[in-house]
Amino acid sequence: VHQRIAAVGTVRGLYSGCTFKLDGFPREDQNQEYLVVSAEYRLFDPGYRAHADVESENFKAILGVAPTALPYRPPRVTTRPIMRGPQTATVVGPSGEEIFTDKYARVKVQFHWDRLGKKDQNSSCFVRVSQT
Repeated sequence: VHQRIAAVGTVRGLYSGCTFKLDGFPREDQNQEYLVVSAEYRLFDPGYRAHADVESENFKAILGVAPTALPYRPPRVTTRPIMRGPQTATVVGPSGEEIFTDKYARVKVQFHWDRLGKKDQNSSCFVRVSQT
């Protein structure tokens, strides 16, 4: 269950990632601890406003909060990577073996861009062979 609540106020110490406890709200079930998941701040210059007589009108915080009692996972915004076209690689396997395949004739490979691979049977999972 994902619950997000919008809040507006003049408190200046709240920022994304911090938590706070709400007290004294008319609905008792809402008086709990919250995690700030988004924050937008609006600052106003009283010199340019017609009726700026209260200091609190110079600052407004618009927050998105979620109860800390529920697990929070940020929305996934990273797109899934797309491979455009075939990738070339070198077939690898245990030292001393000429051909290293599984029962489906798949092989393990070392991609040319993989700097951390050891060029052995642990460099990748089994992949299908393709020829162009």
